[in-house]
Amino acid sequence: MENIEIPCSLVKIPQWGMLLPEENPELKDGRYSNCYLWDVPVFVRKKWAILGYIDVDFQEYLDEGYSEEQIVQACIRHLNQPPLRKKYQRRVKTPLYGILDESAHSFKFRKESKFGRPVIEVELLTNKRKNRRLWGEGQKQVGFKGLKKLGRPRKNK
Repeated sequence: MENIEIPCSLVKIPQWGMLLPEENPELKDGRYSNCYLWDVPVFVRKKWAILGYIDVDFQEYLDEGYSEEQIVQACIRHLNQPPLRKKYQRRVKTPLYGILDESAHSFKFRKESKFGRPVIEVELLTNKRKNRRLWGEGQKQVGFKGLKKLGRPRKNK
């Protein structure tokens, strides 16, 4: 497969989803997952899971002969591109959601969705624990005690 990029974006969602109706809710691009992924070896140390919906018309790419996995990978490649720099900007831009893994941890294609358009429901892995574009923050490391205390050892009674 050639390295194609499919122009797409993450759908903006309210903090509590559709549970609490609000008049003008604040919208962000996704949320951090609180599930622990045991099959990812560096999870919670270097990788965190984010949940979101990719807004893309995937049916035309399926008709062209691309597989579902290839479409998702092409969308992730597009999301990994940093935004364009301004004319005299010095600082190098970084990708909006951190560096995403090339393949999604899990995904589902939804022709009918609550947004009224076809979306891809995805669980992606990123290298950023906190991101202002996403709801919540990544989990902290479970069971990590840190460094042992220095100093004189205490007597055990």
